[in-house]
Amino acid sequence: MTSWIGISSGFHDSSAALLRDNKIVFALQEERLSREKGDSSFPEHVLNYILNNFNIEDLQGISFFENPELRLKNSLLLNESLEPTDLIKVGTDWIVNNKLKPLNKLYKINPLFKKYPIMYSRHHWCHALYGFCCSPFENAH
Repeated sequence: MTSWIGISSGFHDSSAALLRDNKIVFALQEERLSREKGDSSFPEHVLNYILNNFNIEDLQGISFFENPELRLKNSLLLNESLEPTDLIKVGTDWIVNNKLKPLNKLYKINPLFKKYPIMYSRHHWCHALYGFCCSPFENAH
């Protein structure tokens, strides 16, 4: 058996999921446990739930829904027309919410996570894969 934990956080509806042998075993949005609608904070409640309720001895690694450095770079490049005050807002949001360092939050929840490889996925590919994996079709041409 092989397991992975997937994490999405920092922008809208943060969540975490546990996959085992390429099947979703558990997935939950942080707002269900924090009781904050649209919670974008790091999904620490969900991750703690996974740690407390599932055996993760076979965990192979942890996947984030995107690379935060690439996201910031693209956000700034795609918004070249932003006014300086808007750039300050974007930068402040990234600094205050520590969006560049999601691993710090992960390791704070449980330092044992440091022993697992971390993979950054491409955000829009995650949407596409989710749509395909949850569809009733065997293939997509």
